Amino acid sequence: MIDIIVPVWNLLEKTKLFIKSLEGQDDFNLIIIDNASGEDTKVFFSEIGDIINNVRIITNKENLGYVKAINQGLEVSRSPFVLFANNDIILSNRLLISLKEALNKFDVVAPLTNNSGNRKDVRLVSFSQYPTFESINNFALLLNKSGSNIEEVDFVYGHCMMVKREVINKIGFLDESFGIGNYDDVDFCKRAKDFGFKIGLCRNLFVYHFCHSTFNELGLDVNKIILENAERYKNKWNREKYL
Repeated sequence: MIDIIVPVWNLLEKTKLFIKSLEGQDDFNLIIIDNASGEDTKVFFSEIGDIINNVRIITNKENLGYVKAINQGLEVSRSPFVLFANNDIILSNRLLISLKEALNKFDVVAPLTNNSGNRKDVRLVSFSQYPTFESINNFALLLNKSGSNIEEVDFVYGHCMMVKREVINKIGFLDESFGIGNYDDVDFCKRAKDFGFKIGLCRNLFVYHFCHSTFNELGLDVNKIILENAERYKNKWNREKYL
């Protein structure tokens, strides 16, 4: 069984796409952390049991941000595998079971995701099509047939990251000093590697990410947050340069 922990603050239409992409996936429990969403999202949550079984909703009175919300989910999570998820992702078919299988050889894993800014990053891949379930699944199928496999890396992105329970038991939760989010995933992977755990990038798997949707909806300066948390990460680990 897999526990999926997903913080949600509004973004109802994207949240619906995320929920729909869970249909037909491997057995899972869905733990939604409602970060004080609006009424329309709350109405959807009240009806979500008609769509997906095994749903637990934790409701916050204010938006605590991604990091604290994930940690809230970890407090109640008990399954041997945990997926950290954003609500603005679309999972390709069979992604959950494929990630779980990858954990036979690794301890923290994630799929490739779309490159939203022409960045040079082994974790990103060019996806120029309009994101529909068909286009995402066709693209994932091509990656799966490419013969690529799992590559050991220093970190993976936390918007769709699956972790063994033993990693969480050993290194603890996300570091809440990273505030609303960004670099919390890099820090988590750094701590995992320091304890001897292996981080795997599944180059044959794919998840679509709308990227920074909540930050944009909140009107936050994404680049400023990234730079501040990069500096925080650098200072924490006394590293001379950012990852």
